[in-house]
Amino acid sequence: MRSNFKFRLPAITAGIVALLFMGACDKKQPDDEEISIAIRGKLVGDSGLQYKQIFVHASKGVVTLSGVVDSEGQRTAAVRYAAAEPGVTRVVDRLALAQPPAERPDGQKEKPLPAARPRARPRWPSSLPVAAGWPGRRV
Repeated sequence: MRSNFKFRLPAITAGIVALLFMGACDKKQPDDEEISIAIRGKLVGDSGLQYKQIFVHASKGVVTLSGVVDSEGQRTAAVRYAAAEPGVTRVVDRLALAQPPAERPDGQKEKPLPAARPRARPRWPSSLPVAAGWPGRRV
């Protein structure tokens, strides 16, 4: 009876170690599409970045952010969101800052262009030739 126990203990220990090893190796790394979707979701959830056009591209754990943001704070927040995502190994920041409105030499700011007025419906032009014999013919 005692000899069976000597052989079972190493087998049980090896089995437990194998199960733990398989459990540790079973963790699935998110693929690039899942990483991109998760980062886009975080960017949309942030009220400061919600309506910005920020493009997210992931390839083998390397995330590239491109687009235009209004401030350095928005740029930093977008990079932090991307870096915090599981599976991201590196973040490439290609975000550009939006240009502030230009000032005129006299210190005044540029006025926005007025809204376009709808064009009036054209009348029949009086200069068109009218075929001979038609009513209203001009001679």
